[in-house]
Amino acid sequence: MIDKKAVKKYCRGVRANLYCTNRIKQQLIRGLCDELLDYPADNLSTEEAYTKLVEEYGAPSKTAADLLSALDSVDLAESAQQTGKKMKIAFCVTFSCMVIAFLGFMLWLVSEANSMLGIHYIDEQIQVIENNTVVHEFPDGVSDLDDVTDPKE
Repeated sequence: MIDKKAVKKYCRGVRANLYCTNRIKQQLIRGLCDELLDYPADNLSTEEAYTKLVEEYGAPSKTAADLLSALDSVDLAESAQQTGKKMKIAFCVTFSCMVIAFLGFMLWLVSEANSMLGIHYIDEQIQVIENNTVVHEFPDGVSDLDDVTDPKE
């Protein structure tokens, strides 16, 4: 039997080069690891065992390419379709967050514009302030500007 650390290292390299769904990756790597663990290489260090695996099976990127080419094209199409769905969901979530942030900014901007114009809402009474003096204060119970009569009349 070969060193398990060397097999894990080789399988990690292969996994990094597989471009498919996690389900397919797990199946491929599980089968590869089982095959590699049965490889006869006794009394070798981890590095020697890894080198022996690379000599026998090729570089991890080549092994990954061989595994992918052996896959059915239907599985790969399903994998691409799932990836496309995930990308659409990520786009929709990002777009929604941007719209919410924009609306929040607009609300803040309107409130800042109102305060710069001198319109303040204090204790359910409206006071119009110009040059730090109260120009007009509405009495209690009056909530609409149309209800106020000019005191000079």
